[in-house]
Amino acid sequence: MHKRCSIAAGTTVLLVLVAVLIIMFVQKYEGISMKQKPTNGTPFVVKTKSIELYTESFGKPANPAVLLIAGTMTSAHFWFDAFCQQIADAGYFVIRYDHRDTGLSSAIDYAKAPYVMADLVDDAVAILDAYHITKAHIVGESMGGAIAQLMALDHADRVLSIAPISSMVLAPAEFTDEEKAVQAKVFPVLMNNRPNQNYEESRTRLLTAYDSFHGDIPVDKDIAEGYIKDMYTRTKPIYPERLGAGVMHGHIVAHHSIVDRTKELAAVRVPVCFIHGEKDCLIPLRMVRQDGANHYAQATVHVVPGMGHMLLNRQLFEAVGKLLIAQFALVRPA
Repeated sequence: MHKRCSIAAGTTVLLVLVAVLIIMFVQKYEGISMKQKPTNGTPFVVKTKSIELYTESFGKPANPAVLLIAGTMTSAHFWFDAFCQQIADAGYFVIRYDHRDTGLSSAIDYAKAPYVMADLVDDAVAILDAYHITKAHIVGESMGGAIAQLMALDHADRVLSIAPISSMVLAPAEFTDEEKAVQAKVFPVLMNNRPNQNYEESRTRLLTAYDSFHGDIPVDKDIAEGYIKDMYTRTKPIYPERLGAGVMHGHIVAHHSIVDRTKELAAVRVPVCFIHGEKDCLIPLRMVRQDGANHYAQATVHVVPGMGHMLLNRQLFEAVGKLLIAQFALVRPA
């Protein structure tokens, strides 16, 4: 039996900070439209025994696969179209998808069907199965990075490499007093953001909140606005039980199911490449560098100057895409 890990306690506040921007949208959209946003990706719905997962792909299926996993309460379209196409043009088959409880994937009545992180990992594996992909490069942002690391532990035979972006190492979190003070300054900015059903009224406040943890690199407003509007137009109706604070149950509570697997990380043999912002105020760069070196036998940490926790900037997406493509090129496909 694994001991319960303080990862959950250490990351919960971070997840709340990130998710509150999205959660406050979803709270009020019981009757929202499901009109799909135009995209360059090819849509495909993966049906498991209990849910449906909406996916989109870019590139040729015969090429080495890359699975993009978004963060907490975040849909496929977090991954900018041009970013997906950039990787596809480099010779890869790119898949992005809506997590359960986001976008066009199944909305879950959490009270009746609770799920844990292992279920989110199984969702990713189910997508690989549906596409008949034996192995893939797994790229995850924030919570998606935790899923990528769990895949390397529990489904190593399906993984070519993992690249957690803006994500903690799967190890107990220990923040310094200075780091806690920085987080304390960000938290009120996010909590004071109260979007409503009116997009125009909410847009400015949301953009301000995004700016607060985007580091020194400015947010591209058109990308951010498209990302916000996507939540309005592609979120399935939610269950009444999930209104208010209960909406956090899905992805936030799932993090509490992570157990202490620190001793197992050294046994991971697939390439591990952390991509992290120099100015990430939610997950300190120090922690990623220190824990990556201490717990993984071989882990690379690429630091992006000026980058915060999110990627809502064209040049930033392009820079991260180049880092990923260079990393993938070092791995020989199975």
